[in-house]
Amino acid sequence: MTTIKLLQWNIFFKENIEHVVQFLKEVKADIMCLQELTTAYAGNNHIDRPKFIAENIGYNYYFAPAQHFSTGHSLGNAIFAKYQISNQASFYVKEQKEEDPEPWDEGRVVASCDVKIGKNPVTVATTHLSYTSKFIETDQKKEEAKKLLNYVKKKPRQFILAADLNIPPNSWTIKELEALLPHCGPNYDFPTFASKPFKYADFEEKELRWRLDYVFATPDIKVRSAKILKTKYSDHLPILVEFQI
Repeated sequence: MTTIKLLQWNIFFKENIEHVVQFLKEVKADIMCLQELTTAYAGNNHIDRPKFIAENIGYNYYFAPAQHFSTGHSLGNAIFAKYQISNQASFYVKEQKEEDPEPWDEGRVVASCDVKIGKNPVTVATTHLSYTSKFIETDQKKEEAKKLLNYVKKKPRQFILAADLNIPPNSWTIKELEALLPHCGPNYDFPTFASKPFKYADFEEKELRWRLDYVFATPDIKVRSAKILKTKYSDHLPILVEFQI
């Protein structure tokens, strides 16, 4: 049996990448599932942020862009691991737009790869479902979730899903996921958003009171511990789960 630590974290696309790397080095998770990574974004000095993180922490990685923009940059999700990775793949739960969309209309992608831990690989997947005001579960978001659920159904063992689902625990999507995969914790009473004041269009949040980030895994992967980490970086708090595989 091997014990590993997995980090789930939406790093916020405008966060200083040096701060992100500093935090990741402190946590020293074996696998990291991160959302809101950009490549060539002018606001981030055109840095390829997935590559920058990988080079600075010395991990293997796979980045899947969810949306390309006319300015030349991309926004997406990535998986980092200190172990060998293979079978990198991605699919859209919401197709990206040809013209630059509003945040609620951007493409949304699931990224996955096999992480070689011991003799048998573990499939790790991450995604970031669409934003809606007050995180209301619209029919459009349910359509994204259905595509994610169909994918999860095909993963009966050695599988971990870590994601920012942009929906609260009492949603239809979370209940459907729980029917397929055990929730790894911590308890839903622990919020992950907003650790900094957030305002977009008609929605503003100044308190930390929403649970939007989750980790699920197949029953053959045992959870040893799970906790929300404190950090002053990003507007989401990270989740750290210790598994026995």
